Amino acid sequence: MEKYNVPAHSAELAADKSLETLYRITMSYDDSVIACWLENDEEKFMTFAEMGALADRCGAALYSRVSETSWVAIAVDTCPEWTGVFWGAIRSGHNVLLLDAAATDEQIQALLNEAGCRVLITKKKRNLAPEYRQLDFMTLVASPAVADFRPVWGEMVAMCTSGTTGRSRIFAYDGAALCEQALNSELVYNANHRLIEDDCHRFLAFLPFHHVLGFIANVIWGGFLGMTNIFLADRTPASIMNACRHFKPQLVVVVPLVGNNLVKGLNRNLKKQSAGKRFAFKLMSGLSLALQTVAPERGLQFAEKKLFRSVNESLLGTELKAMILGGSHAPAETLRTLNALGYYTISGFGMTETAITSFEMSMNLKKRLSGSVGKPLDSIDYRVVGQQDDAKVGEMQIRGKSIHSGRLSQGQLLPPDTDAEGWYPTGDVVRMENSGRIFIQGRLKDVIINESGENIYPDDLEDRFSNLSGVEEFSVLGLKRSKRDQNEDVALVMNVGTAYSDPEKLKKLTAEVAKINAKLPLYTQLNRVLVTDASLPVVNGIKVKRLALKEMLAEKQLNYRELDLHSIEVMQEIAAVRDDAGKTIVNDREIMNKVRA
Repeated sequence: MEKYNVPAHSAELAADKSLETLYRITMSYDDSVIACWLENDEEKFMTFAEMGALADRCGAALYSRVSETSWVAIAVDTCPEWTGVFWGAIRSGHNVLLLDAAATDEQIQALLNEAGCRVLITKKKRNLAPEYRQLDFMTLVASPAVADFRPVWGEMVAMCTSGTTGRSRIFAYDGAALCEQALNSELVYNANHRLIEDDCHRFLAFLPFHHVLGFIANVIWGGFLGMTNIFLADRTPASIMNACRHFKPQLVVVVPLVGNNLVKGLNRNLKKQSAGKRFAFKLMSGLSLALQTVAPERGLQFAEKKLFRSVNESLLGTELKAMILGGSHAPAETLRTLNALGYYTISGFGMTETAITSFEMSMNLKKRLSGSVGKPLDSIDYRVVGQQDDAKVGEMQIRGKSIHSGRLSQGQLLPPDTDAEGWYPTGDVVRMENSGRIFIQGRLKDVIINESGENIYPDDLEDRFSNLSGVEEFSVLGLKRSKRDQNEDVALVMNVGTAYSDPEKLKKLTAEVAKINAKLPLYTQLNRVLVTDASLPVVNGIKVKRLALKEMLAEKQLNYRELDLHSIEVMQEIAAVRDDAGKTIVNDREIMNKVRA
């Protein structure tokens, strides 16, 4: 078995940044376990050597069967054999396009056409035009061994931007860029041994491998570092908890939605407990965070294994070293609760066009709870293109050796989507501290401009409303009062499920929203609150697509009711709400009424 040695492997990969070298290092872990999963509650395992044999069989099968195209697409959800089929496709001399298995046949065909790809590896038969060949995933897995197979290496991997529509853009990474992603691990190894140490970690494979974060973290980093991926039967809470009880993950990479749901579930259970138990939980949380302020490592360990052991055993276990959150904004309250439990959280930044570019690696509690996504990794540079006169707040642009190498359009490989100096405009508004730490404030296209001309960032507002009871999905966005009006109302849109037809529940929800709203700075307060019983449009199951939701509301494609935050009953509910200075907080409508008087 190859010894787990980040510096030596990094030196080897730096000397030859190719997919062949990356694969050789990955499979050098030999009889270590690369994959584990449950079948009928029985533990199953696959070693790196067995995965390499699977890659050989699939590579030989694809080499003999597919010769007419340079691209092969994989549309299969995360499973133990996925990595072997992926590397088999690369070793058969093909470039690989990663597609969402949940996409419709129409969406799959549109993306295949855009990429100029005519071969699809899938578990289910798709209704595609005759010119698209479909290869059965499990048939490839069962391919016989070929003694004299000599690999011919593919050079690129491509991924699609958020959403599964035909409008998605496709960005390709060459071998050198993917190797640079793997080489970033040496910085992490040197900076924080909690994340990467000399013992291999068990890694929960939660995100689908077509997703840039799941692919880079679990397949590229996980393989390079010799980690064991824990695979799920599905992504239901029961399956997650069952797998965690059996295999005790040490690393988890998820989207903030998962962390939010964990915290919401915990809060629901707390509400059912006695007042004494709720007080004890609050007291223990405060003690945990106080200990972490003084001694982060010991505080985390004490909270995870002692203070909240019984709680954590029913969540993600008591062996978790880190929970990495990426893909969207993580609410402050979610970070606070998870860290109080002893789960060391890390917020990071990345996108399909850039892959992983940074994450907060500090053990300092204040920095972890701040929402910082850290400083750029070794292969990356950040700059902020300032808005107005503030050079520290503006659009973040990224340049580096590990961002996309090109893009696929109408069957052609085009140059990267960067300016002449190599900078990629992310479309994200950020704030950069003097230390170089980055804080994401929202998307440029999502910024709300209200009557006072203030810029309002929806992600910041959503933090305040993240723990509303009975809300399945929600989004804060700007809604124009008319097509001619340039200013926008600040609106909260919520999918409330069955509560939509329950007047009492809506009344309680209105009061809950109004109380939170009254504590907000005046210029950021909500002007409108809409509720619906329909699902809101989401990106890859991760976050609500604000632009799509705006279109649905504008085109009257969403049935909704509007809650009145200023009714007499609601105003009576929030009359006693006070700010930290002890002054009664008044509502903007109240102020306008007084001005009119």
